[in-house]
This record gives sequence, structure tokens and C-alpha cells, in this order.
Amino acid sequence: MKKSAGGILRLNWLFFLGLPVMGSIWLLGADCIDFLIWWLALSAVGWLAWPLAARLFPDGDCGYLLAKPLGLGLSSFLLWTCSYLRLLPFHRWSIIAVLALTGVIAWGFRRNRQAIGNPLETPGFMVRIVAGESLFSIGLLIWSFARGLKPELDSLEKFMDIGFMNSLWRTDYLPAWDMWFSGKTINYYYYGQYVYAFLAKLTGIRPEIAYNLGMASTFAFTLALSYAAGSRLIAFARRHAPQIAAGWQTAGGLLSAFLVTFAGNGHAFLYNESSPGHVLLKFFQSLGLAGGNTDTAYWFADSTRFIGYNPDTADKTIHEFPFYSFLVADLHAHVINLAFVLLLLALLSGLADRSRLLQAAANYCRQIGRQPAFPGKPRLRQAADRLLQFCRPVFSDGCLWLAGLLLAIFMMGNFWDFAIYFAVISLVLFFIDIRGCGSQPIRAVGIPVFALQMAMILVPFLYAGNPAVALILYLAALIISCGLTLTVADALTLTGVQMTWLFFLAHALTLPFNLAFEPISKSIALAVNHTPLWQWLILWGPHILAGVILLVFLLCRGPGQRQPRIFPPPAGERAMVFRNQNRIAFFLKNQNPADLFVLILFVCALGLIIVPECVYVVDIYSGDYKRSNTMFKFTYQAFILFSLVWAYALARIGSHWRDFPARIAALGLALLLIVPFWYPLQAAGQWLGTFSRDRYQGLDGLAPIAQKDSEQIPGESAAELAADYAAIQWFNEKVAGQPVILEAYGDSYTDFCRISAFTGLPTVVGWQTHEWLWRTSKANPNAYGTVVVPRQEDVKTLYTTTDQLVRQALLEQYDIQYIIIGDLERQQFSEVSESGRTSLVQEDLLLQSGSVVFTEGSLLVIKVDLDQ
Repeated sequence: MKKSAGGILRLNWLFFLGLPVMGSIWLLGADCIDFLIWWLALSAVGWLAWPLAARLFPDGDCGYLLAKPLGLGLSSFLLWTCSYLRLLPFHRWSIIAVLALTGVIAWGFRRNRQAIGNPLETPGFMVRIVAGESLFSIGLLIWSFARGLKPELDSLEKFMDIGFMNSLWRTDYLPAWDMWFSGKTINYYYYGQYVYAFLAKLTGIRPEIAYNLGMASTFAFTLALSYAAGSRLIAFARRHAPQIAAGWQTAGGLLSAFLVTFAGNGHAFLYNESSPGHVLLKFFQSLGLAGGNTDTAYWFADSTRFIGYNPDTADKTIHEFPFYSFLVADLHAHVINLAFVLLLLALLSGLADRSRLLQAAANYCRQIGRQPAFPGKPRLRQAADRLLQFCRPVFSDGCLWLAGLLLAIFMMGNFWDFAIYFAVISLVLFFIDIRGCGSQPIRAVGIPVFALQMAMILVPFLYAGNPAVALILYLAALIISCGLTLTVADALTLTGVQMTWLFFLAHALTLPFNLAFEPISKSIALAVNHTPLWQWLILWGPHILAGVILLVFLLCRGPGQRQPRIFPPPAGERAMVFRNQNRIAFFLKNQNPADLFVLILFVCALGLIIVPECVYVVDIYSGDYKRSNTMFKFTYQAFILFSLVWAYALARIGSHWRDFPARIAALGLALLLIVPFWYPLQAAGQWLGTFSRDRYQGLDGLAPIAQKDSEQIPGESAAELAADYAAIQWFNEKVAGQPVILEAYGDSYTDFCRISAFTGLPTVVGWQTHEWLWRTSKANPNAYGTVVVPRQEDVKTLYTTTDQLVRQALLEQYDIQYIIIGDLERQQFSEVSESGRTSLVQEDLLLQSGSVVFTEGSLLVIKVDLDQ
């Protein structure tokens, strides 16, 4: 028996290590070394934090899969904060130091180590570990190969994303310098790019390769963590309904992984001409129930640009989802943040059933209205003691601290996710407090008190200009909120305290970032345009239907096996409790809490697709695109929540397979899966082509630049940017630090500003729309006219003026040390001679500003002599 167990263990470890090693050698060729170093770095980060993950996620694999994002979040946040405070530089040795500190904290305490136990003595434990690691490794390997099929970083948002990473690569201390606005730091949410720069510096892998490995990591995180989140939801249900077979936990996790990672919305199934749903669409069109053009060939991006585009209207919107993001490979904030979002959702599935929070709410609600137990003790003091009994477990709870940290990361990485998931967490906390407060969870007098609690955090958030002052006001709001519950204690007011605590905690953790950040000016406005119902249903109808089927199933089953009261009241109060309990309390008490939790996620997802129909966030985009960004960010998260609900619904209903209605509902949900899974079957081939090894180009995202036919340079010929590629390599090899360079500015999503993007060296002004967005604030509401245009005029003057004194003054003003003269500069600031040759207006005078230190083809790099 022992020999057999040892053989299985060796087989597990062989599979654990052999899969990434042999797979990368076979698929990635020479890139396998970088891949394996990257994989080992991610694995090491997870191993170091595993005991902490085991404390927070004690069941199943003891949080092994979740340890990777947890360790990455903890260690990167620690260095981020220390670097902002000038305590540690953003160097490799300091990265190793914070990782070592994380490991000491995690493994140094016996209680943490005991949370893992002895894996060899737990049946099936190592199998779960190896299976989870294999899922992550397979995802990382597959998408590294996919990125190698199309590695170029020269389209959509990639110049911005690689620019952030290159600036961080050269950065000694945070905040990082803006590569497109010299002399200023990045005024955007760039924590996500920082995380992968963190790993790039740790491994020594340059950003142009780390970018593609980072995208593959995001894919792998999404696959593995959505499995963890989905399986934990079924595990939550099994804790209250042990009759659910263990196999459904695995099935729910795998379905969650595939729905979140690979699936699309309903558009492709209907509008792709080869789909069986296309006939159905034409039938609906004949009845006048649907519209749009069906004559043009389907393109995978059409599914993310449907409302406002087909048919063409004055309401252009964006409704993306993860698999589209993985295909186009923009390493953007909302994509990188998927790992931390899924970590939070996995955390919430445990938080919703956390006994210490349930008990704190139950005790406080039951005791606050009673007479003091000790007659000699003043009533107010006794109430304060009871308040302390409620606050202590709340303020010290590790899950809530992690939730606050993740909200802080959202605030610095993708602010939309902070707003969205603060609301989701609040609903989960309200769910906990309703369960804890018993028969009368909500009192009428608690509604205005809760409104006051929310006003005390929203007013400083909206109007306090100084982050430190706002933080003090949040602390005051927390103290007052706690005091208000001394007189009114119900589920609403207790949730108000917890929300205020999380709001304060998240802002306290982000204070160093916020002090160096000027908030981008935004406001809320009523939506002018609205989505036609038929388009709304095409995009999200199947996902909504899955949630509705789950709801109907739960309602038709009626009250399940009565759930035991978590914390029964004293004997003298039981009659009163059962006599006064209302229908809500009865329903909540007699349903599986996991079912109710998933319905909360379903309600949140519905809310996220409804909100853009009512209001939108006003930013620099106007006209036909005014609600585009709002719909993009809200529906992206709605898709994730809908996918988890669908997977849970199928597994939960399928667990009642012996019941004929449940069998029909489960089969219906399973057949409906063809709709979202039609998208990846079409999209992957259209964008990436066939997955064959002979098409693999490598992971270097910079190399394809050398063969590019640039749309900004007249003519059609390859290698128009070969000289620029050589200049980028020269800068990266020869120039240390972050001296300012001068290159042509240009429109966003063009090849302009290529040197600054691929070197991290700041230029005077870069992509104009991006800088317009980043520099728009309350202090500069018209940033384009007051901030961007003046710099553009200065750049134009530097390239075109005949007055050398004026040029010299501007060179000194911006501390410019290198001037680039390439075909893009000649195109931007050029005159055409009689012979038809395009040349820079004042190229000869520019040469007088210094000495040429690099030439390649027609491209020159001049090192400025500021002593002239």
C-alpha cells in the first residue's frame, strides 16, 4: 500500500514538473527558457504565500490555486507602497526582499503551517494540488503559444501598455514617469502593468517578452481562478446540503473556468453565417423582432461592437468579454485585474458563510435592545461594550482585510472595478447581517440612519480634494457610524458600519498613490440613448435565462431542508422570535445560503447591464460615444458574474438529476451552452489562424516592428520601421536612466511615439487622446487645450523653427537629451521639394543642436549639447 502511494506521489510530481518543461520545449522552442523561468517565479510567489491562503481558504486544496494571486498581490503591494514612500527602490533585490518577507510571515507562524497540515496524509490532497497546478500550467503554456503566433505589440492599446512597462522597467522609485509627458508621472491606473513589471524585474525578462508572458499569465489566472471560484460555490452549497455529490463540485468548477475564459455573448451564434442560429435570426427578422445587417461576413470583433454599429446609430458602445481581450492581447487594466477580481469572488463565497461575522451580527442585534445584564453598569457603557464585541471581529477579520486590500488594488489598477465590487461586497455583507439579525433584520428607523452612513463617506469622496483630509473624514464617518448603531441596530446599519470600514481601509491603503495622483474628472449624467430590447437580449439573453432558470428552480422546489438557526436565541426569547418572524426571514432561513449568494451575484450582474441604460459616467468621450466606456466596464464584469451563475445553476440543478423537472432544466442549460461557446470556435481562427508549430514566431513583441509597413508612412513596403527598431534596441542597450527624448507626437493608435513606448524614455508629449484623458481633472477640465496642445506646439517649434535660440530654450525647458529624426518625424513636420522628396523642414539646424550618436538608414539620433 505504501509502495503504491509512493508510486502515485512520484507520478503526480512527474506530471507536475514534466508538463510545463516538456510542453514548453515542444511548443515554444528557444522561448522555453523564458517560459520556465516565468512559470517558476509565479509558482514560487504562490508557494511563499500558501499558508496564508490556507488560513483564508481552508477547504479543498487549502487555497493552493488562490495562493498565486494572493502572494502576487501582497508582495507587489508591499513594494509599491514602500517605493511610493521612498523606503525601498523598485529594484530586483527589493523585490526578492519583499517576497522573502512574505514567506517569513506566511511560514513563520505555526498556525499558518498547521492550516496546510500534512499533504501526504490527506487522501486525494496531492491529486488536487497537481490537478490545479496542471490547469494553470496548461493555460499558461497554451496562451504563451497563442501569443507566439501573433506577438506584435503595435496595435490598439499595446503602445500604451508596453510603454508603462518599459517606464517601470527603468524606474528606481514610484510613481513611474509618464513616457508620453516628460517631467510628469503617470496619472492613470497602472497597478496592473506594475504587477507584470514586478515579475519582469524579478526574472530579468525584458518587457517586450514579459508583456506576452503577462498576457498568457492573465489567461492562465482566469482559467484556474474561475475554476477555483466556481468549485468553491458548489462546495458552499454542499456544506448546507451534503447530499450533493462531490463530482458536481469539480463539474461546476470546470464549467465556470470554460465559461469565464472562453465563452462569448450571444451575438456570434446568431450573426455568424455558418451558425445554426443564423437561420433563427433571419426568422426573427422576418417577424420584425430583430434587425441589423446579415449580408456582410461575420468578424469576431463584431460581437463587441454591436449596439450602435449594426444597425448604425448615434449610440456607439463597447461590450467586451475576457476571451476577446485574450485574443487582441491588450494588457490593459480591466484585463490584468481579472486575477484579483476572481480572487475576490472566491473570497466572497467563503465570506458569505463566515461564522464569526454571522455571530457578531446575531449577538449585537439580539442584545442591543436588552436591559444591562449587570444592574450596576450604566446602560450606555454596556451598549458600548456590546458594540465593541461586534466591531472587534469585523475590524480584525482576515477576509475583510483581504477584501479591503483587493479594493485598494482595484482603485490603483482599474477604478471601475473598485466601484463595482464595493457594491457587490456590500450586498454580500448585507446578506450576512440579514441572516445574523434573525426575525427582524430591517427596521424602518434604520433606513435613514443607513442613508446618513453612506452620505458621510460619499460627500468627502466627491468633494474633498485632498486625499489625506478625505481619509480623516472617512475615519470620522466610521466612528459616527459605529455610534449610530448604539441606538439603531439592524442589518442595514450594521452593514453601513462594515461598508464604512472597508471604504476607509481601502483608501488608507491607497493613500501614497492618491497623494501623487490627480483624479480624472468625471461626473454622472442620465443616459440619452438606450439599447433596443432585441439587441440587449441577443447579447445577454442566454446568460439571463440561465439565472432565471435557477431562480425558478429554487422557487418551485419551495423551502428546502430547513437550515438550522446559526445562533439560536435564549430559551426565553424563542417564542417571541418565531411569533414575529416575517416572510423574508423565513425564506432566508429555509434556503441553502449558497443559492441565495449566487442569486445575489445574478442580481448584481443584472444591475451592471441595466445601469448603462439609465446613467453613464461623463468623460472626454462625447457625441455618439458618450456611454461607450460605461457600458464597456460595467458589462465586462457582468459577463464574469453571469458566467459563474450559469455554471452554478447547471451543477446545482444537475445535482438533482433523479428529479424529472431538474433533469429537463439541466439538459436545457447544457444545450444552451452552444450559444456562448460558438464565439471561440470562430474568433480564435479568424484572429490567430491555425494553431500549428510552424507558424510560431516567438514571444518577442518588438521584433515584428522591423518588418512593419506603417500606415503613417506613404507607400506600401515592408520594413518601413526597421531603422526605428534598430534605434529602440540601441536606446535599450546603451542609455541608462530616463533622459528625455524628442520625437513626433501623433494621434492615438498610430505608430507615432514608438521610441518612447518601447524604451520607457519620456518624450515631450505622446498620443494626444490618451494624454487628454489622463490630464483631465477638476483643475484642468479642458486638458486638451490647456495642457496637450501647448506641448504639441512646442514640439512643432523644436522641429521647425529657424531661430536656434528659441530651439535651445525649449530644449533646456524640457531637459531634452536626445532628438530623433526618422521618417515619422519627417512625415509629421515636412515639406515636399520639387523633386518630390519629403524632408524635415529644419533638419540641418537640428543637427547643430548636438552630435549624431546613432544612425540607421535615414534615421538619426542626436545627443543634445545643452552647453551651446
